[in-house]
Amino acid sequence: MNSRVRWGLGVSLACIGLAVGNRVFAQAPAASSALAPVTQPAASPDAASVQTLFEKSAAELEFFDLKPFLYNRQELDFRLGEQGADKKYFAALARVTHRNLPLAPVEALLKHTNAGVRTLALAALFNRDDPQLLPVIVKLSEDTASTFPGYGKLSQNWLRTTGIGPPKREQTVGDIAKAMVTFYQSRAKFAPPPHQGLSQIPTFESKFEDYWRVLKGRSYCASWFGVKLARASRGISPTQPEYAPDIRRVRAELDAIPRNDRNWILLYLNGEAGSDILATEAELIAVMREIGPVQLMRWLKGQPVSQIPDLHMDDWKKKVVLQNARLLLQPSQADELIKQGNLKMGKEEDPAVWFTAAASLDVKNGRNILKSAWPKFQGQYDGNNQVILAVALAKKGNRADWPFLSDWFFAPKPKNYDGTMEPGRQASFVSNLITPPALTLTEPRIHTKKPVSPFLRQLLAHLVNDPRFNKSEFWAVYEILDAINASQPKPLADGQKFYEAADIGGEQRPAAQAALKAMKNKLRATSPQWSR
Repeated sequence: MNSRVRWGLGVSLACIGLAVGNRVFAQAPAASSALAPVTQPAASPDAASVQTLFEKSAAELEFFDLKPFLYNRQELDFRLGEQGADKKYFAALARVTHRNLPLAPVEALLKHTNAGVRTLALAALFNRDDPQLLPVIVKLSEDTASTFPGYGKLSQNWLRTTGIGPPKREQTVGDIAKAMVTFYQSRAKFAPPPHQGLSQIPTFESKFEDYWRVLKGRSYCASWFGVKLARASRGISPTQPEYAPDIRRVRAELDAIPRNDRNWILLYLNGEAGSDILATEAELIAVMREIGPVQLMRWLKGQPVSQIPDLHMDDWKKKVVLQNARLLLQPSQADELIKQGNLKMGKEEDPAVWFTAAASLDVKNGRNILKSAWPKFQGQYDGNNQVILAVALAKKGNRADWPFLSDWFFAPKPKNYDGTMEPGRQASFVSNLITPPALTLTEPRIHTKKPVSPFLRQLLAHLVNDPRFNKSEFWAVYEILDAINASQPKPLADGQKFYEAADIGGEQRPAAQAALKAMKNKLRATSPQWSR
């Protein structure tokens, strides 16, 4: 699937039937190997059988690809030289990470003299998706014994093609344990207390104690559901359909906790890989409406909204509320949004969204709010903030703003920090003008353009017929054509063909420049028709 975007490196372990001596372990469905409930087989193996199984597997395995394992993916970071070697690897690993294995004998193997056996015992514990086992796993975080390397014998074809292999990846048992614990801790975003003086440098385990002190005794929390979703989705975006059942099982677990906590955790997980299956756009809007404008405003201001101790959301996740303020907040909250926008200046990305949210709530004074905010965004890195404000102003529907917008649209591009010209301002304005606001934050978002209103088509015609349009960039013209095509019974021109004129070889090619000139002329000539 060439469209896959990796959010992390992971592997899905297929559950297989496994035998130790004359005992056969129950086989579980491959699609939910790491997510199925932990159940004991009818005849649970004894400690000696479990130890034999782990010792044989440790002798058989040549490597342990850690990051893919963390994300529950049956796909390696590299291509092995021997055909079918990856399947043998996953089969061997699945035999010792099957969740039907009894817990006590596996935990006892953390004290085994063989570092490989200890590593596989860690993998078996982690694969149970039980955060209550973290205090057991962390005890091996300072284990410096060398264990399986990070990769096996590489593809000879790959080596012949490149002439090089990746740097040797040595691993210790402690490396494995730390990565497993960090997989949980990193999602909690706890800031550990400061430690001063070399004599007080904390160990990894002592830092874990700070984390565990807050979360121990809980049956659920936000970051633990974050781990569940990451492993269910395999950290891949766009979400692959074969992982939807696992993601829906995570949703079923979420639906079983108190409703208010469920709502906040769904908002916390919005934008993560798999969140588009976890909650649809309509469901997410319903969740935020159920939370209500008062609590949403408390969250926007950084005030506590839940007893969940690790419900720490990045500022960018607030954008889904701000971009849909008219659906979720009250007109009386506009002034508070402006106040917060002023406080966020220079502290977060794209603070202009606070002012556009306020303008969407205060219909009477919306234009004045946007114009008053404009002078705040005149720095060399404010191009995107200006686009946000300009789009909001255009959508207010007042022709008196067209001269201002035209002057801004055609103004010389400011130079950014490295001396090159700021790209794409015109194209970004047109694209955002005709794209509905996102209801979720799942990335990469596929922008679905809807038919453009007559008023906005007339604004585009105003820009097209401006003499300065002759110097407009290629991609701005492409976006305008795309907008017009979306609004016409019959396309004005072949947008794909025009796109390829610049996409293959660059927009400065003579052929691309000729296509650009012809398209500008066509847009002007036909503007009386498509702008109606």
